[in-house]
Amino acid sequence: MARMRSPNYPAVGLSEAVELARTIWKKEQRTSVPPEVVASAWGYRGLSGLTRIKMAALKKYGLLEQMKDGWRVSQRALQLFLNPPESPEYRSAIQSAARAPELFQELYSTHA
Repeated sequence: MARMRSPNYPAVGLSEAVELARTIWKKEQRTSVPPEVVASAWGYRGLSGLTRIKMAALKKYGLLEQMKDGWRVSQRALQLFLNPPESPEYRSAIQSAARAPELFQELYSTHA
């Protein structure tokens, strides 16, 4: 019998993920860039396991999109950057990001 694995969870919290996405936005806007450029935007000299883990976390929250030619900041992230925290657009985007990871979806659906 195959062992059932629990769903992965993001390696960074949502607030840190938003700030990491904001860093990319400030340097690259919405341009699709190679992962090495993302690492450089975060102050790393190259692509490492830590960089990949952070990129995966942003992808799980829906703040970073993997494109054919690289990575870019998502529309959801733009809603967070371009709207004030008290706006309905911001609240909707932050709630969507918080529920995006599979594990968090599962918890929300069983405990909300």
